[in-house]
Amino acid sequence: MPARQECYDSELFAPNGVRMTWTIPTVPHGPTLMLRVETVATTTQDGVKRTIVQVPAGTILHALDAVPEKRPEKPTEQIDLDWNGTTVRMFLVDLQQRCERISEACVLGGCRS
Repeated sequence: MPARQECYDSELFAPNGVRMTWTIPTVPHGPTLMLRVETVATTTQDGVKRTIVQVPAGTILHALDAVPEKRPEKPTEQIDLDWNGTTVRMFLVDLQQRCERISEACVLGGCRS
């Protein structure tokens, strides 16, 4: 997968005055997802060794590819995601069961639950 090179930083001030910043990819990507349950993912270090990481509940992930809504034919199918500028891989089944799709407006603070 090609390295992401284009992105921009954005910031927002929460109602309590805390400044929040994040990096939003400007390259085309799939849906934006919010993780409902802490889930395991893998990341590559130095382009060779894969490392297991815990992604906490409430994390916003940007899919770098399409995320089909139907169950995968292969249970080992994985999807690449952007997590705060780091590319991680998760099983498609985990994404389908543990994430909800959200709009970019929600990421920018426009949604209320």
